[in-house]
Amino acid sequence: MNFKVKNIYVKGYYGYQNLGDDIFVITADYIFGEYFKKSKGIIVGNHLPNTYNLKIIKRKSKLMRRLSEFMNLINTHFILYFGGSVFFNGGSNIFNLKYWIRKYRKFQNKVIAYGNSIGPFLNDEDYKSAKSMLIKFRYIGVRDYKSLDILENMALDHSRYGFVFDNAIIIREMYPSLLKTKTSRKGKIEIGISLCRNTSNLLLQSKIENQIMSTLDLIVEDNPNIKLNFFVFNGNDKLGDKTISIEFFNRYKNIVECSIIDYSTDTLSLINQLKQQDFILGIRLHSGILAYALDVPFILGEYHKKCTEFLRTIEKKIWLTDNINENAKNIMNIINGNINEEIVNPDFFLNTTINQIKKLATELEL
Repeated sequence: MNFKVKNIYVKGYYGYQNLGDDIFVITADYIFGEYFKKSKGIIVGNHLPNTYNLKIIKRKSKLMRRLSEFMNLINTHFILYFGGSVFFNGGSNIFNLKYWIRKYRKFQNKVIAYGNSIGPFLNDEDYKSAKSMLIKFRYIGVRDYKSLDILENMALDHSRYGFVFDNAIIIREMYPSLLKTKTSRKGKIEIGISLCRNTSNLLLQSKIENQIMSTLDLIVEDNPNIKLNFFVFNGNDKLGDKTISIEFFNRYKNIVECSIIDYSTDTLSLINQLKQQDFILGIRLHSGILAYALDVPFILGEYHKKCTEFLRTIEKKIWLTDNINENAKNIMNIINGNINEEIVNPDFFLNTTINQIKKLATELEL
């Protein structure tokens, strides 16, 4: 059967050495190979994971990247915002694609969002500009229930939006072998730790760091058979996690065995290493989401509202708190099998998002 291939520009914060965003690249690559077979996905960016179904346009300078984005906005059949917290306003200036989508009717029904968060908004003006942009979208699939409530309050057409969860859940279908039951532990208990300082709220950041550090102090004091693995989720020299990871590494290296696992564009290798952890204690949102997708128990620090909404969406019962003794006790009880935390089965969200992907592929002939 002959058909005309649809070109789709896949838009996100890709190519900035962040594992969370790299996950969106490899899951988008999978979706185009498995479900959007009548379409060709295009991504603009450098330092990306290997892809097989997406066309990568590499642009080093910010100006050339912007120009490529605008060309794709005009020349492709659809724009697909795939993952991330990008809809906190409607684009404040002419250098932002969201501004043009909001301002011009010719882009109406051309834009799809999938696996994104809506908000939080700094002020009423940001809310209004986001609403005037989102009302033009062909479909909006959000990753948490708070975002769904926001769209409800915006009074958008109900047929144009829905809940799909975070795109990282798709790795359950991509790599089913990773979900096999882990072999019984023979060596040390391994705790994976994801740290970051990428927040404007310094008081909150300091609070979460102290919660994690104090919790780890108690754990290593009472459990010498522990190995701490510090995962650098963001490898950016200025905004990345290497500095804080080194600080924590130096604090514990003479007490228990420690390692630093650097960021890499070999995304599958990092996922594999995360799966080998007995527990994950993180600040980065996708340290929690990946742990959840891989069936690894975890606790997530809430440095951003997107972290809180993820925990609420999966109905997480055990959270990081100011009660350090309780944190340490809960972590070790979970590791030792004394607590079986009941949360939403990740396969529920996987089925939800795959079903919606199939529906989009049929309705839009992708």
